[in-house]
Amino acid sequence: MLKNYLHKNLLGTHVFLLLVALLGGMATSLHAQQGVAYDSYFVGNGDMELQVLRPGETLLGGTAVPLAGAHLEEVLRAAEYISQFVSHGYRATQFGYVTGIDSNGIGWVGAPGMVVSTDYVTALLKHPAVQNGTALFKTTVHEFGHNLGIISGTDVGDLAKTINHGRNVATMDAGGHLATGNMIMDQASWMGDRTFFSEIELAIISNRGPVAARNINLGDHFGYSEYRDGQTMTIDQEFAGSDHSYRFTDGTWSSDKMLAVGLHLAGEYKVVDMTATPVNEIGNQITLDADISASGYGGQGIRIENNKNTVTIAEGRTVSANGEYGVGVLVTRGNGTTLNNQGTIEANGPEGIGVWFNTGGILNNYGNGSIDSAKFGNNVSVYNYDNASIGSILFEGGTIYNGSYIVTVHGIFKIVVV
Repeated sequence: MLKNYLHKNLLGTHVFLLLVALLGGMATSLHAQQGVAYDSYFVGNGDMELQVLRPGETLLGGTAVPLAGAHLEEVLRAAEYISQFVSHGYRATQFGYVTGIDSNGIGWVGAPGMVVSTDYVTALLKHPAVQNGTALFKTTVHEFGHNLGIISGTDVGDLAKTINHGRNVATMDAGGHLATGNMIMDQASWMGDRTFFSEIELAIISNRGPVAARNINLGDHFGYSEYRDGQTMTIDQEFAGSDHSYRFTDGTWSSDKMLAVGLHLAGEYKVVDMTATPVNEIGNQITLDADISASGYGGQGIRIENNKNTVTIAEGRTVSANGEYGVGVLVTRGNGTTLNNQGTIEANGPEGIGVWFNTGGILNNYGNGSIDSAKFGNNVSVYNYDNASIGSILFEGGTIYNGSYIVTVHGIFKIVVV
């Protein structure tokens, strides 16, 4: 369900899409210039407006594509996500998914402040936190990213370089895209499985975006992000982070923001022929001696996206993602991930998953380690030792393979096979 402050001023019985980041009164003048009929939706704090094209309306030579039901809800959800990054009084409009705009069928940025996308993406998200390939939600967020400052000739700014550990961020001159291989603002945003802005992207927006988007508190959305290979560290109350913001000062990081991440191990990627491959060769060794709570919609306590990472959750520590569609620990890409749990991992909200290996790896659940639920693809080995417990386990493949098995030592849990 969308938050109850989402409402609409419906001027017709059918709704079609969509949006452009404009300030206040500009939306009216643009509408008058274009002669386009629309319906208005308000999201977030109620000050962000989406003007949604009506059936058959034309914009810049294109015809509006129907958008209703789950597709409309997904676009509004994406707009709600975007509304987190703009200040009170910001109003946004976006036009798009229209046909006949250009021969590429990919979509493009039109007049200043206007984003237009064609209807080449209609897939819905399978899960808010992870989606391989295209999706309407991802495309909407991507196009909004241009409105919020990631445009042609972008100087990423000092903050983004700081978050990237003192290194520059690869960008493309044409079209205002990044060239990292795993960010939603890459030209081929479908290459990655992330559905939301990384911390680097938020730092760029904070530097280059409209005035209304220049007060983003990165710590509200990320506890710590690691984009390198071969790092060894302990995250505790004295951990400074790349920007020396000390986000774990009290021994905890918490956020109720939509799609927030407590610990994000992104790593490095190589792009060849529009295919992105994780290239970490050594892997990072991270010990978490702090609590993490990502309680917003689609929140993730820990997200791991690259090769050979080892994450250890210290005894007595809790990693939770107790909002709707929350994931305590999510392993999305790469190989050789090892998760050592000596604490508590939980995701007890609707559709929550405690630990989710979307790719292969090893889970060691030690001592008094507790996991309320888990979901595994193939090639995952799970070891449950001593008094450790896992509430329920779902194997996506439907079969427990030799490389995907449970070894129990004085542990009690239930296995669900579908």
